[in-house]
Amino acid sequence: MNDSDILIVGGGFPGIYLAWRALQAGMRPTLVEASDRLGGNLRSFRWRGHDVDWGAHNLDLRSERTRDFFGFILGDRLREIPDHRWGSLRDRIVTPGFEFPDFSDDPALCTAVLDEMTAIKAAGAAAPDTGTGWLEHYRADRGRLLARAVAPMVKKFTGIDPRGFDATAEAALGYFARPRLGSDAQMAQLKGSAAFWDDRLGVTLACTDARFVGRPEDRRFGYPAEGGIGGFGAAALERLQAEGATVLLERRVQEVSATRHGVRVVAGDSALSARGLFWSLPRALLVRALGQPLPPAPAAVRVGCRLLVWEVERDDILGPHYLHDFGTGRRAFRYSAPGTFLGGDAAAGLTCVMAEIPGPPEALAEADPEADAQRCFAEMRDIGYLRPKARPRATTSQVIASAFALPLRAGPGLARTRTETLPPRVWAPETGLRGRVAFMDYCDRRLMPEILTECATP
Repeated sequence: MNDSDILIVGGGFPGIYLAWRALQAGMRPTLVEASDRLGGNLRSFRWRGHDVDWGAHNLDLRSERTRDFFGFILGDRLREIPDHRWGSLRDRIVTPGFEFPDFSDDPALCTAVLDEMTAIKAAGAAAPDTGTGWLEHYRADRGRLLARAVAPMVKKFTGIDPRGFDATAEAALGYFARPRLGSDAQMAQLKGSAAFWDDRLGVTLACTDARFVGRPEDRRFGYPAEGGIGGFGAAALERLQAEGATVLLERRVQEVSATRHGVRVVAGDSALSARGLFWSLPRALLVRALGQPLPPAPAAVRVGCRLLVWEVERDDILGPHYLHDFGTGRRAFRYSAPGTFLGGDAAAGLTCVMAEIPGPPEALAEADPEADAQRCFAEMRDIGYLRPKARPRATTSQVIASAFALPLRAGPGLARTRTETLPPRVWAPETGLRGRVAFMDYCDRRLMPEILTECATP
């Protein structure tokens, strides 16, 4: 029987990061993963000589913490992306260096929205009540006009009617938190006047106000030197084991139970014990492993992605490394060209371009991938992401069943699965936590202090 300080179930980014933090603290972590590799959705596959990522990914190197972590995992296999570029699109105008919706091309709407937000600020914005819907809270917090403009974009981003989301979905829907409602100079002036505006408005990387945009030397992003983004998981397995962590692959957890001194986990043919357990997978799976009854309705809905990939000539790509498309008349939410990051082409002059269509896995499975591929490629040419005469040499697609989860509003008589149902020294992140940096913050500020208090070897 394995005996560790902390068992970590799930070998995606959260599990890898927590294992690193545990090693830093002198703990003995055991990482359990059901598949044959680490990395979760940070995964790549080989196609026609290209390393094709599961979606648009990069490694954020803008802080000392992220540089330390990714440097630890990848070592000399970490490469910085030169001139990393991104942008957003609402109608037909691309806003460089911006990831949120940009309404600045509609001055009348921006003026009306800012007037509504000014009135909300004067009245005092309040935290959402328990059970409040996300869209209802967004309307109360940012105004009726902005909520009406954003709602169809959220539906495109998730494939789901946003009226069903709980207010705690705010973290997972962060792309809609800070729209641009004027020029960078106007936004910076408002942001500098009050925290209310700073929390609700965005500026592009072209903003010259250093209070709101980092200096150019701080805009650092990285990528594995080999294997695409999947090279991160391969390097993590090697590095964590070298530092003393136990990593068990192809072990699906069947049972979790509390013991006098911690927890016991049955995974495959292994019985594992530890002082504590961190569960990084969907919470409903933990409830089932604990032998508890599932709630009568799901606490969250999973959002997946149809990934469309084309092999094209490198010169066909005119757009940035990735582009968020908030235009509701087009099919894909994001376009990306990861093959251009480090020049890893299968043959001279050839690379890959991708489009991502979000939605519930069952809806994605029912859609026609060939029709989606034809439509999205034509739309990429139409908006100028690709040259007008670009032609795909080959096409493939995959469905990513789960990219993130969104908490649902609880109806009458429906209970959510919450942290209080878990035994002592068992942790699981709240539904709605999304993004690698967001998890790092949660882990460093809340999770690790609790684990150290409860589970560290005396």
